[in-house]
Amino acid sequence: MFLLLTTCLSAVEAHAEIKLIDYPACIERDAPPCIESLVLEDSIGTKIYATPEGPTYKSVSEFAGLKSDPATVWQWRTPGVLHENKTELVTLHAWHFPYGAAYCWESGKCSYDIDETIISISASGWEAPIPSIDFPDLSDDKVCEENGAKEYCKRVWSLNKNYRYAVTLKVANDFEFSYSNGEAFEGFARVMTNSQKYKSLIFSGKPVDFSYTLNLPGRKNDSNKADVTHSLIGVYVQTKKSTNSNWISRCDKGKGLSLWYSGQLKSYPAWVAKDSALTLQVESTHLKQDSSKNLGTFNIDMPIETARCLWGVDLSRAVSTTISAVYPELGVSEMITTVSKVEGDFFKVSAAGFHFSAPVIKMTVQQTKPKKSVITCFKGKVTKQVTATNPKCPAGYKKK
Repeated sequence: MFLLLTTCLSAVEAHAEIKLIDYPACIERDAPPCIESLVLEDSIGTKIYATPEGPTYKSVSEFAGLKSDPATVWQWRTPGVLHENKTELVTLHAWHFPYGAAYCWESGKCSYDIDETIISISASGWEAPIPSIDFPDLSDDKVCEENGAKEYCKRVWSLNKNYRYAVTLKVANDFEFSYSNGEAFEGFARVMTNSQKYKSLIFSGKPVDFSYTLNLPGRKNDSNKADVTHSLIGVYVQTKKSTNSNWISRCDKGKGLSLWYSGQLKSYPAWVAKDSALTLQVESTHLKQDSSKNLGTFNIDMPIETARCLWGVDLSRAVSTTISAVYPELGVSEMITTVSKVEGDFFKVSAAGFHFSAPVIKMTVQQTKPKKSVITCFKGKVTKQVTATNPKCPAGYKKK
């Protein structure tokens, strides 16, 4: 019994020693892991290069119950681009959650086989007061606690949604990219190796609205309407050794697949073999903070090889892509307007306009069977009918 207890305690202590790995700015330490660049791009392709500058401060970060060592937090200045905070400053964080650490999503519910890199972008609160949350249904907005005293609840500032944000990270040479997902619009992620043999993880995407309610003691929550809506970007990149990649193991664990959405991820991506469908579940409030309807967005950036592996389709020929939002609590589903295209080695699919509460997004792809048509051809008094995908009259015959 003593030996068993000692072994269990040793395992827990070993897990406790693992730290969340911070990505500093590469100007601070030019070796992986580090943040190499942040670049904004407007609607006509003009690039704005953000620069990490002061003021800086030291902070311990925490994600999924794991803490980092104290690290420098930089403010990234976006020259000429103002955000909701009325300044040019954004906060860019990146961390790696290492395999073997306790990844906890609820008290007592943890996994020890997650291996992922996280990127978070929001507008900075350094040169602007952090905004307080207004609760129209309460007489006093001081309902959060800070150091044992009642205080205003805070939220982060929104990013400027008129721009695309691209982040380049230097990652370790043993970083094997599986797939990524997160809160973004028209996103994609790639891993490349540069001339110095460094591996780079590149993310690019636009901010999305993120809506949520706060659970406050003694208050009857309205789960239909958000207390907060702000725009941000959140990215979660799985490596091939992460257990989150097992669902797509038969397709080389995704090879760079990425899935992007507004709302909060309720269940990880999964493959439903009986439906030949790629699924994930997201959730949010039906209404935004301003009572406007909260409409969802969803897009996939998928290697052509992965699409061929999953659905057995040839993307050089016509395919039909269907995305639906299934509402388990209502027992209904709705078809979502879908746009798809092939761009280089990737198959891109986007959809928008579905409603929240907690829809399951399902995507299927099928090879489109070419339709045949019939034409009538004649030569003198002789007529012939020709049936084909692209029918043509035989030599000497004319189309009637």
